[in-house]
Amino acid sequence: RVAPIRTVEWCSLVSASSNVTTATGRKPRVFFGWWIVGAAALINVYGAGIWFYGFPVLFKALLDEFGWGRAVAAGAIAFSRLEGGLEAPIVGWLVDKFGPRKLAIVGAVIAGVGFIIMGQIRDLSLGPVTVSALVLFYLLYGGVISIGYNTGFGHATMACVANWFVKKRSRAFAIYSLGAG
Repeated sequence: RVAPIRTVEWCSLVSASSNVTTATGRKPRVFFGWWIVGAAALINVYGAGIWFYGFPVLFKALLDEFGWGRAVAAGAIAFSRLEGGLEAPIVGWLVDKFGPRKLAIVGAVIAGVGFIIMGQIRDLSLGPVTVSALVLFYLLYGGVISIGYNTGFGHATMACVANWFVKKRSRAFAIYSLGAG
């Protein structure tokens, strides 16, 4: 015959089943992938703040400084989006080959160097050839900085998040995407 469970024993069984513990008796920690998502979201905050939302702050100053028209200067943004689509397969292959950590560092350095050089834009004379500041702006913003941003702040961080999740990948990418907002 089975003895009935006393109230005290039943309560301890309920509390033991509601508080999940590990074999060592400690509560489980937060899954490390969520820390990766948080770090990637912070990187996204920084990158999107400088790249997407920071550029309009400087746009008027660029127009006033160089006397460019709005459409001509905004063409650099369109050029950077075109470049992003062209370099994505190459950077994706590089992320798979060398890992997202190395590519994030390389991309951040490339973008940083591009921003530093951007402060020195002016017409450049190389002997008989003169390169206008607008062409240099297109090459720096649409080329160098775009490659650096897409590599370090886009593709590498997305690969990090994707590598840590299978079941809750959509939720992880949604939280990561909040960083840009």
